[in-house]
Amino acid sequence: MEPRHPSPSAQSNSARGRGQRLPFGDLAPLDAIGIQSDQQHQREPGPDADGGAAAGDQQAVGLALVLLIELLNRTARRSEDIVSRLGVRPLATIPYMPSGGEVLRKRLLKTAVYLTILLGLPAAVYMVHLYYLPLDLLADRAMNMIGVRW
Repeated sequence: MEPRHPSPSAQSNSARGRGQRLPFGDLAPLDAIGIQSDQQHQREPGPDADGGAAAGDQQAVGLALVLLIELLNRTARRSEDIVSRLGVRPLATIPYMPSGGEVLRKRLLKTAVYLTILLGLPAAVYMVHLYYLPLDLLADRAMNMIGVRW
């Protein structure tokens, strides 16, 4: 009785005899299961090693391009620009009105900065006291350095 699935070597022998490709591509059946044959297979080259440097170069070029466009942009942005360039006084200007989201983001940023200062400085002083040198000894050392005594 013939097996339902012929072994890889039986497949390779019959496929090679008929001029067909193996199910493993160009690899020998032993290579497909992890056993190296005497044939040396060439690996496809991987990505370039300096691909990260190229990305950094592209970012620098992009930033330089944005700065160049901004410096060469001669668009009038204020009413004084219109008066100085064209000699025409504008009838009216429309002030910029920030949206509610912009106001909220600005408030949250200010609050975060204030909290960082109010909580971060005492935490930093406590960390110096705890991990470096107690504050009384640190103050005594500083007083000795500048020549002041208690």
